[in-house]
Amino acid sequence: MVFLGFGALLLLGMDYYVQHVLSPWNKTAPEEKLNPEELKPEKKEITIPEPAPPPRPIASGCKNKSSRLRFVNYDKRRIVMDFQTCDSILNAASANREKPINGSNMYLPLIRHDAPYLKEAVKTYRKKIDDLKYGKTEAAQMVCASIQSVPYTLIHPFSHRKAERLYPYVKDYHKKMDNPMNSIGGCLENINPYGVMSPLETLFTQKADCDSRTTYLYLILKALGFDVIQLASDAESHAILGINVPKAYGNVFYKYKGKKYYIVETTFYHRKQSRIGVHREGRRYMRSWNLWKVVLE
Repeated sequence: MVFLGFGALLLLGMDYYVQHVLSPWNKTAPEEKLNPEELKPEKKEITIPEPAPPPRPIASGCKNKSSRLRFVNYDKRRIVMDFQTCDSILNAASANREKPINGSNMYLPLIRHDAPYLKEAVKTYRKKIDDLKYGKTEAAQMVCASIQSVPYTLIHPFSHRKAERLYPYVKDYHKKMDNPMNSIGGCLENINPYGVMSPLETLFTQKADCDSRTTYLYLILKALGFDVIQLASDAESHAILGINVPKAYGNVFYKYKGKKYYIVETTFYHRKQSRIGVHREGRRYMRSWNLWKVVLE
């Protein structure tokens, strides 16, 4: 099965569980002893640039939609990247995402529709990589960090009230949220039909859960020339990324077609615990890769 039900129902539960129960801020890794100070979220003292003048319209009759990714990379560099698209393009991506899937893979139609409209975003990433003179692993890590640093948003295909009835933990999540409903870092309702955002929506709304993030990163990294796969699991109700790079920062990998794909957790940023090949549940995952499937390659 290639995750039609996974997108609609099962992704909802464990995605929250991985982000808020298995994340580094909530328990100590079984395989190593860490200084408690290291488990605190990184303090990102980001200097916000002065507001830029309004950009010129991309095309006649186009209302610009913009997105700014601000993050501290793993080498402690403060990075800012700006992206633009037309409102009509973003609306078309949303409409395409809401269509019933003609086939068994809910991610492919999102990739195929959005890829042509993310070419400029790919150019922005490539220019930043060239300007910073990053090698292959460093470049892939920076691309991942740009999305890891975006606050996690719980996403589901139901109304907030119905989600609370179906899943008691959602009500608890709503009570503990620091952010308002339907905002970045909050909880997004009625994302039909499978509770996953398209790559364009992920970039320009910055509201994304695990499979929304991995699908976006898969598209961008593929376009940049990386050998990358997306893994998903019904049993774990989670999605992660795998990247085949010459050298990783850890040794958590998924072997596929004779190659090692080093695992990336996309739902949080931590300077030591979310690098390529490093995963707090890595040893457990590597003992049960039979529970996972490659959904994009």
